[in-house]
Amino acid sequence: MIIRPTALLAGLSVAVTLLVAPGAAYAADTTTDLTATEMAAALKTVGAASAKAAAQGWNSRSVSTGDEGTDVETTAYDPARKVYATHRGDAGTTGTDWVVVSGRGSYSSLTEPVDRSAMAMIGRPKVRWVLQGDTKADAAGTSRQDPLAPWGVNEPVFSRNAGTKVTHDDGSAEYAAAGRSTGFDVTWRVNAAGVLTATTLTFEDQTLNLSFGYGEQKLTAPAAAVSVDYATYRKALVYLDMPADVKNAAVQGASAARKAAKGGKVKVATVRNRVREQAWESNYKSGVKVVKVKNVTGGAKVWATNPWTKKTVAYTVKASGRKVTVRKV
Repeated sequence: MIIRPTALLAGLSVAVTLLVAPGAAYAADTTTDLTATEMAAALKTVGAASAKAAAQGWNSRSVSTGDEGTDVETTAYDPARKVYATHRGDAGTTGTDWVVVSGRGSYSSLTEPVDRSAMAMIGRPKVRWVLQGDTKADAAGTSRQDPLAPWGVNEPVFSRNAGTKVTHDDGSAEYAAAGRSTGFDVTWRVNAAGVLTATTLTFEDQTLNLSFGYGEQKLTAPAAAVSVDYATYRKALVYLDMPADVKNAAVQGASAARKAAKGGKVKVATVRNRVREQAWESNYKSGVKVVKVKNVTGGAKVWATNPWTKKTVAYTVKASGRKVTVRKV
């Protein structure tokens, strides 16, 4: 089953609508000044409560605003299945998706037209994900937007500073502190159970708002039928450009041989050497040995065969007096 943002992060939109919006009015608020020691102790307690709440899973929504506009990202983590997923944009909108599965690796969604063309070329038009395998992949340690992330309640840069606590009449509260060494001001919002529900960071004209939800996420990794390994994906992209690469090796090799002759008669050996140099450079840049060269009478033949379509593109490059001829064969 392919992961879709709407299904994958449906719980996220539900969870965050239950959070108290920043600036909401309460019948009575109590503000308490906290020393650095008291602040650290309070946030440690929040961290423990949040970790317990996140044990079955969590989701988040981040909204970053600044000079360059607004960026939204939704994420979720399923510890039961050891799957983490993120989506640029609100749940249900288009964007770049990324999924990490512990012990397996990370999946990136294929969204560019060239990706679709490459998958169609290899006979797998339904592929929408590319897997970069990694047996050491850890979905739990992937996100910087989980409730206990570096900018969360466990960050010592913030928690070692004095701050304030505003307690609301419904039992929820807000802790605020300034990271003097970083310039960030941070506010943590907790519910009546002391669990972190939101974090706001401000730095000059930049603001990051994070909202958190907790509970089982039921995430599913992309199925094999709609995914391809990275090596195959990369090779497919290279072979998609195979006709142009072969032609370029022939044309550039011919040009280099003419220049080497300096207006005199072009040597057959020079043609062969220059064509091989261009083929090597093409293969080196792509990381895949696609373009091949062999000697023929008067020069060289440069060619490549697509392993999926079985089509061959070939050119001959031959010395002809002071000229070099390039012909498609």
